[in-house]
Amino acid sequence: MNFVFLTHGGGDLKHKFYHSDSAGVVHVKGSLEFVGGAVVDAPGKAWAAEKATMWVKDALVSRVDTGGELHATEVVMEGVHVVEIPAREEVAGEDDNDGIYLRDKPEWGRDTGGKDGGKRWAVLRDCVFMQGWDDGIDQNAANVKLERVWIRGWKHEGVATSGFESPEAPPHVSINGVVISDVEQAIE
Repeated sequence: MNFVFLTHGGGDLKHKFYHSDSAGVVHVKGSLEFVGGAVVDAPGKAWAAEKATMWVKDALVSRVDTGGELHATEVVMEGVHVVEIPAREEVAGEDDNDGIYLRDKPEWGRDTGGKDGGKRWAVLRDCVFMQGWDDGIDQNAANVKLERVWIRGWKHEGVATSGFESPEAPPHVSINGVVISDVEQAIE
């Protein structure tokens, strides 16, 4: 998808996707390349993905339920702006309104399927996560690299980390050149 502007999607509650009670505007099961577009003004989450591969570049995500919910997904996001989450103030706080939610588990093959050192990674580079009602980036057992990311104005954490209960295969989180401000807690 190149230079595509998507709006008002993800409202079909028969297709709710896990973490937040909404469907994806785009539901990825294989691979997605999304360049130079936007997902805005939608009752659903921008992206829902499971065991997928995604490359998102120079995109805007705004006024949606959740910026994205990616399970066991190898993703590179570059130059992406995620702002004003969720879609409507009256629903803010009723759901898990993260800028992006990254979920993985060792039993899903997190440490065998990826290209980078045998690991599956979520790489967010040169991105902005600004103004939201939950966490800017919610990492749950996923391998995550944040490079030159600006996170500002989230109600809870700038980066929420969890899923370290497997000591034999803990996830890796790398944070480099990141600015976090105006949040309840920078990194949890």
